[in-house]
Amino acid sequence: MCPNRLRAYLIGEPLLGSAVGEVVASRAEAVPVGSGVTHFLGWREYCVLDAAQAVVVDTTLAPAEAYLGPSGTTWLTAYATVTKVARV
Repeated sequence: MCPNRLRAYLIGEPLLGSAVGEVVASRAEAVPVGSGVTHFLGWREYCVLDAAQAVVVDTTLAPAEAYLGPSGTTWLTAYATVTKVARV
């Protein structure tokens, strides 16, 4: 059995990975209230984070959930793998 520090997911803890949401309060000019953002602090209802940890996304160009797939890091990882690693 792995010690807790080595487990990917812990019961009662947020799932790790990219998340997308809407800013409900902010003290950073670059991340105003109402902005769509992505971050890597896990899936949760609310998250308090430093503005440098958030990437503002334009939800008028694509729906927020698209930034978790085709417009986000998942797409970039797939593209890099196919064009740089697998050389397809």
